[in-house]
Amino acid sequence: MPSPPHDLLPDPMHPAARLAMLVGFLLAGGIVGVLIGLPLGTALTGVSYEDWSFQITHGGRSAAWSLALIITQISTGLLMFGAAPLLMLRATLRPAVLAAWARGRFGRPPALGVVGAGLAVLVSAPVYSALVGAWLAIRAALGWQLSPTDAHAESMLAVMHRIDSPTAFVLVVVVLGVVTAITQEITFRAIVQPTISRWAGGRVWIGIGVVALINGVFNEPHLLLAYSSLTVLLGALYAWSGRLWVPIAASFTFTTLDKLLRYLHTHGFTAHDVAAPLPYPWPWWAVAASALATAGLLGWLRRYLPTRAVALDLPPPRLNRPVPLADA
Repeated sequence: MPSPPHDLLPDPMHPAARLAMLVGFLLAGGIVGVLIGLPLGTALTGVSYEDWSFQITHGGRSAAWSLALIITQISTGLLMFGAAPLLMLRATLRPAVLAAWARGRFGRPPALGVVGAGLAVLVSAPVYSALVGAWLAIRAALGWQLSPTDAHAESMLAVMHRIDSPTAFVLVVVVLGVVTAITQEITFRAIVQPTISRWAGGRVWIGIGVVALINGVFNEPHLLLAYSSLTVLLGALYAWSGRLWVPIAASFTFTTLDKLLRYLHTHGFTAHDVAAPLPYPWPWWAVAASALATAGLLGWLRRYLPTRAVALDLPPPRLNRPVPLADA
């Protein structure tokens, strides 16, 4: 399946050079984000640097450390996945090309498409949980065990994902959720995915698949299959629509649902810990109904979104002539 015109970034650089440059900008943005967020979170919450070391080493978590961590995550996300990639594009694309790209990607989205994307994530929750269980079963059948490093990382992530107070919940959902949804969609959907697709000769599913694998591998070990599948959905929504707001809506819905369940578990409202490797025990009929509803919604979105996509209609970047701006 070739990429639709709106999915390909108008880029004069070789894809390998673009991706290598992106990695450098991401690392620089992450370092700056931590250097700003860590002292800011420490100053605002009164957490000492000794507390940081103790909490990370012993796996504990105080409410003040929770807020400090969230502030650091917000700063890192904004600069690493938001500012850094956009600065890279600003430094390497002609202003008219970048303006047309930004207007096309961030223009007014189809309202029904945004709602449908969020609803698809909600109804797919039982399928997502079943995929977690399927991956655990595959790993067990193959005899794959968590290494001590992976086990420690999972235990630390479980601690870090806890939400201890209403203030932390609001910060995580409203601020961190929005920041994460927007910035990661800019990086992975608007830059990495089309760059890999262009490298693969315009085959959009190769770009979607590689990005999904990257996201799955770098997530928690027990979520590889489930999170990769979610990332495929986000990539398809972007390829169909050409609007970042559509996968952003889906990503924000997923984050909000995940954090809400974690908050309810932390405060004793639910017995199941979504941060644990074991999946939620949905009955088979709920998983089947979820699969049918998700397939139906995605089938409708596959037909609806391309009819409202906005192609950039840009000439190749190597041509030295005025570039027409796409209509918002």
